[in-house]
Amino acid sequence: MKRSIVKQKVKLYLLASVVIFAGIMKNDNACALTLGAVGDEEMLARRRQVEEMDADKDQAALAKVSQDDSEDAFTRRIAVSKLKDQALLAELAKSGSTIGVRREATEKLEDQALLAEIAVNDVAREVRTIATVWLKDQAILAQIATNDAENGTVRGYAIQKLEDQELLTKISMTGTNYYLRAMAAATLKDKTLLRKFATTGEEVPLRQFAILQLRDQELAAKVAKNDVSEQVRHTAVSCLDDQELLADVVKKSNHKNDEAFLLAIGKLTDQALLAEIAKNDENEDVRNAIQHRLDVLQGRIKEEKIQGIDLPIP
Repeated sequence: MKRSIVKQKVKLYLLASVVIFAGIMKNDNACALTLGAVGDEEMLARRRQVEEMDADKDQAALAKVSQDDSEDAFTRRIAVSKLKDQALLAELAKSGSTIGVRREATEKLEDQALLAEIAVNDVAREVRTIATVWLKDQAILAQIATNDAENGTVRGYAIQKLEDQELLTKISMTGTNYYLRAMAAATLKDKTLLRKFATTGEEVPLRQFAILQLRDQELAAKVAKNDVSEQVRHTAVSCLDDQELLADVVKKSNHKNDEAFLLAIGKLTDQALLAEIAKNDENEDVRNAIQHRLDVLQGRIKEEKIQGIDLPIP
């Protein structure tokens, strides 16, 4: 069965995989051009023919298509995705003529030594990323996390898989951009350092990832009331489940009337507590928001969808 990046545990990278695919389509000129040729019936028929080839019975035909530069790039990728011959996949992963072919072959590789070679040496970020996703060698992952030519996605995947807490700590404090520092923080086990990042980290994503990693109710409530960034406060409120702490956020927040504050109200379920807050709060907008929440809880109006966490991607 074909492996997929979607299986990775960090949801942020689901978005990154979309960026990767977009990069492949941009760089694989033949593929990009042919995708627009909707009227080219012969080409589309050829793609359908390859799609319908049996992955068990038609390996010879699929191998031929995968190596034929006269085939359009997308058709070749379809063929590669069905290949089982690890030797041929290795050849295509190392020397395929398009990024898409190398990427598709690399995703099916089982040879860890070859994956390491590709992760370090392939000229295309997209191919290095796929190799890194399936790489297990911690030494090579550490090398990629600190030295990959492009200071972004590939390093991020390597950081996600690192087990070296000392190196992760170093990256989280001295990494060359906020994205890498945040990813390292999200993998840390040192709660003391994570608490420091959650409250005093310089960048918004760093504080967000630290809060998500900790899931500390008391700390999340503190951040939800006081952080200067609405994004961070929103992330903190999203982690809160304790009704008393949510009520405290509503009562004492220094940033009322923004999305994070409204999210806190939207997570309260104790109607008596909501009524008490509404009775004592001097802010008319707060009272109106609480009345709206009470109307929802009492079935007078439909509940509105609470927005998810907004995590920036570089």
